[in-house]
Amino acid sequence: MRLINKYIPFILLFLSTSFSQDYSINFDGNNDYILIPDHNQLDLTENYTIEAWIFPESFTWLAGIVSKYQTSGANGYLL
Repeated sequence: MRLINKYIPFILLFLSTSFSQDYSINFDGNNDYILIPDHNQLDLTENYTIEAWIFPESFTWLAGIVSKYQTSGANGYLL
């Protein structure tokens, strides 16, 4: 199972288009994730789109692609 967790689209969002065209993130399928520390710019308060291109070889129930949680319950999201 591939565990892709937290904020991958935001990594791509902050990279320039020319830089990100020829790069990807490759996981071996064993407890892999990217962790980005919390920052107020990740609190999306207006309309937004979250997008991810993935190629899972298998997928389990409740396996998230990207997520952001706050204890207050505000401004969180899960894909």
